[in-house]
Amino acid sequence: MYSQRLPYLIQAIAHNSDEQAFEELFRIYYPALISYASSILRDSYVAEEICGDVLFNLWQNRKTLPTIKNISHYLYISVKHAAISHTRSRGYKEAQKNTSLNDVGETLTYELSNHELQLISKETLKELNTAINQLPDRCRLILS
Repeated sequence: MYSQRLPYLIQAIAHNSDEQAFEELFRIYYPALISYASSILRDSYVAEEICGDVLFNLWQNRKTLPTIKNISHYLYISVKHAAISHTRSRGYKEAQKNTSLNDVGETLTYELSNHELQLISKETLKELNTAINQLPDRCRLILS
């Protein structure tokens, strides 16, 4: 439904500075962008701020909207880059490491090292190959 309406919204925002069209675009993307940013930052307040900034910048540069081929990809990539920039500028990783368990509350995040991630990936691939090898010949042919 939204994919059919997006070209109209983009044109209305870019050419007419239509605030209602922008509000509609905002309502379509804002909740999902916050969820995405929160998954990166693990902080919903900062995620809201970053998503608001990204959408504000979109409004500020609304004349260039028609040049964006995929608005959804553009917004998600913009949020990702803004979140990464935030983590770098604030020493966010260091702050997370120094957080006491009392401050964390019910959510405890365990970060795996690169070596551990590689081991998990190898184990997962091994399990996938084992499962694929147990399939009938024709099914295995499709997946190979």
